[in-house]
Amino acid sequence: MREIVRQTYQFRCGYCGVHEEDAGAILTIDHYRPQSRLGSHTLENLVYCCPKCNAYKGSYWHEVDPPYIRLLHPRQDDLTAYMREETNGRVVGLTKEGVFFIQRLHLNRPSLIAYRLKRRTEQQLKDELRAVQEREQALLRRIEELDAALRATTAQIQEETS
Repeated sequence: MREIVRQTYQFRCGYCGVHEEDAGAILTIDHYRPQSRLGSHTLENLVYCCPKCNAYKGSYWHEVDPPYIRLLHPRQDDLTAYMREETNGRVVGLTKEGVFFIQRLHLNRPSLIAYRLKRRTEQQLKDELRAVQEREQALLRRIEELDAALRATTAQIQEETS
């Protein structure tokens, strides 16, 4: 079951998004609805998560614990409807559930902000590299076209001068 959960979450913490390679270890399995609150061992109730998020979430369950706000489920809720990432790497809540989710899991801890900024920079560099490679291919095709035209023109000149 652990391997299924890992693959379901694409080896990333369902709460903060950290990849297990970046964490340097296999992550933990959290019961979204805690076992102490009658949570099941079904795939729908299991969340692959980092130890920090697991600890911050704890045994919170909105039906019995203040402030009685439902914690978002990373696979059942569209998190982008509840929060967004700012250019400075911080996440901000768009709803009370989003604000609570960010606060409960401490999603603006410095290491996560640095992680998001690093990930964004790496993606920008990959995009730039891809664009440069595409431009290089276009230029190589153009060189081939010009080379072919030059050969044809040279052959024509030789033919006319012979």
